[in-house]
Amino acid sequence: MAYEDLVCSMEAASEQKNHEILEKANREAADILRDSEERAASVIECCLQESRQAAEVERNRLSYLASEEIKTRIAEVKKEFYSRAFADAVEGIRDIREKELYPSLFKNLLLEAVRETGDEQVVIHIDPRDTELCRKILEEIPFEATVISDIITGGGLLISRANGNILTYNTAESRLEQAKEHLKLEVYTGLAGE
Repeated sequence: MAYEDLVCSMEAASEQKNHEILEKANREAADILRDSEERAASVIECCLQESRQAAEVERNRLSYLASEEIKTRIAEVKKEFYSRAFADAVEGIRDIREKELYPSLFKNLLLEAVRETGDEQVVIHIDPRDTELCRKILEEIPFEATVISDIITGGGLLISRANGNILTYNTAESRLEQAKEHLKLEVYTGLAGE
């Protein structure tokens, strides 16, 4: 019996030792599993954060590109309307001579140009269609100048020195060109609806 007790005691001790080893292995495995799950969660969260940041950067980039494309298109449309408005204005001055206000307009352009020249001897360059009108106006005012019908214009005149240096461009086209730059901001503001 002593032998059997010894074998039972050894078996019990062995079983106890196996149980302790198995329990320790289960605890270590659980610790390893928990640590792995925490690391995996951390890696997943890091990857998700990087993905969110990359998606946000891409969204901002695409939004910026779309915004710039829209701004460019709006600028193109504004420019087109602006160009069309002044092209229409150019068309409008082509028949200005037929309008009732043209003699008064021509007289004002001539008087303005004459004031700028002072007492200097000048040459007035006009369109042949304005010859009679210019002659009548010069008869009304105390100003002497040589009149030459040598330009083609929608209306108005040029004044030069006797040597040919131009002093004043006072044509409908030159006025429209001046107005074009001056009114650009107003036209663009009007197109923007502000």
